[in-house]
Amino acid sequence: MRLAGIWGNLSVGRGLALLLGSLILISLGRSIWRDLEGARRVGELEEITSQLAEENEALAGELQRRQSLKFVEEEARRLGMVREGEKVLILPGGGGVGESGGEDSVAESVVHWREWLRVFGFRPPR
Repeated sequence: MRLAGIWGNLSVGRGLALLLGSLILISLGRSIWRDLEGARRVGELEEITSQLAEENEALAGELQRRQSLKFVEEEARRLGMVREGEKVLILPGGGGVGESGGEDSVAESVVHWREWLRVFGFRPPR
């Protein structure tokens, strides 16, 4: 059986084979495209993962540094606190942290220093 008109001399079998072949090629092309896009996306995600791993490592180091007793002491000193038994020299007109309160501010600084240690999970030395 032959179709007339547009298809000319093509038989129904050849027309179906051509249609089926075209559909298979289109499907194969789409599948290849999806695979290439997936591979590109995997590459992007691997790059993001490595960046996040580096950031995580840096943050872990920062956390470890901030959890140390040295960091707590530095922060306490930055806030004007002193260790128990230390003598503080208060200069007139300095206007710095803890310089205007006299003896009471020194004693209060020691109390705050102990409280900060408790906040960060350390037992203050006796």
